[in-house]
Amino acid sequence: MLANEIKETLLTKNIESNVQNSVITLNNIDDYKKASVLINAINPNLELNRKDSSILISYKPHYKNSLISEVAAESINNVQRRLDKLGTKEVSVQKQGQNKILVQVPGVEDTKQIKSLLGKTAKLAFHLANTNIAKVQDIDHETTVMLKDSLGNSYPIFRKTEIGGDSLVNASVRFGHLGKPTVHFKFDSIASKRFAKITKENVGKPFAIVLDNTVLTVPTIREPILNGEGEISGNFTENKQANLQYF
Repeated sequence: MLANEIKETLLTKNIESNVQNSVITLNNIDDYKKASVLINAINPNLELNRKDSSILISYKPHYKNSLISEVAAESINNVQRRLDKLGTKEVSVQKQGQNKILVQVPGVEDTKQIKSLLGKTAKLAFHLANTNIAKVQDIDHETTVMLKDSLGNSYPIFRKTEIGGDSLVNASVRFGHLGKPTVHFKFDSIASKRFAKITKENVGKPFAIVLDNTVLTVPTIREPILNGEGEISGNFTENKQANLQYF
């Protein structure tokens, strides 16, 4: 996803290149300085190394370690949240080494249900929030459900899934002119048409991004988004950015 974003960004300045994974080969090596500036603007945490006519891209060590820790912490939260649904007490979920999570469930002999639950693919979905709810008692449970975020805040969310996570073609973290991160996203062609209609009809209204029935963020639709691409800005944490980036 980052490779595609870099290639598209370079093309906006007529810089032609061949991008494969973390290696960018420039058609014209004289474009190196200009390309470096553009790539660093996408994410200042990228480390660039020149080799002949190619640019080798990697994350700076401190950012890579931070990202790994953030993703691991969020993964542990997701696993814990799934296991809590079973009502099992004394569940222990903790990081083991660099890339493993240790799950301990004392007293459980049949682990099939637990393995099945943890093996399910996480479900990312986009919903409209119901702004017509004044009191919890007013909720029409056939159309609306109360969902919580990781801090326990509740939101009235329409049950209808407007767009599924499988329609998300690209999601990446970018940094604005003030250095604040935003999540740039892109839907596929079918979802883009659907999203254009939704944003036209709901300017000024909240649009919820939900992962496994937990609210990640509820940004406000500021304007119609007609090309299926947009940015989410706000006070959501790096955990939430990482969640979106990896779906």
